[in-house]
Amino acid sequence: MNRAVCKNCVVTWCCAVTVVALLAVMLTGCNENKYRVVERIDRYVDKHGRQVSDKWYEGLAYDHEEVVFVLTHHGQRIHATCDLSTVDKMDANASCGLRPLHSYECALGRDDVLRAPMPLSDLTCRDADGRKVYLYVAKED
Repeated sequence: MNRAVCKNCVVTWCCAVTVVALLAVMLTGCNENKYRVVERIDRYVDKHGRQVSDKWYEGLAYDHEEVVFVLTHHGQRIHATCDLSTVDKMDANASCGLRPLHSYECALGRDDVLRAPMPLSDLTCRDADGRKVYLYVAKED
């Protein structure tokens, strides 16, 4: 076999491997900030934070509503809460509107709490309408 043909084969093979590797890195980077909601529970709590019910019904007496989420990210489960009683006070356009079976862009809260811009949260996501969702993480497993 001609050496020039072999060199062309090697160059073509190296280019193909490089392109595949770059695509893999780009696709992985695109999902870096994606969090998938696997569970959502609306909790109605009293003013002491004790759960009154997880279902709304006529005559239900409660102080405020919390939305508890379980999200997955890189194989980890993240348990977080969004408090409907404070979300509009932090940001007039904020919501707790994440839905199960959907993935959302999220950003981790900053470590330097004293210099971080308000409002503070452990995880800030954007819902389907582009509104911010401020989540407070209880645990990761």
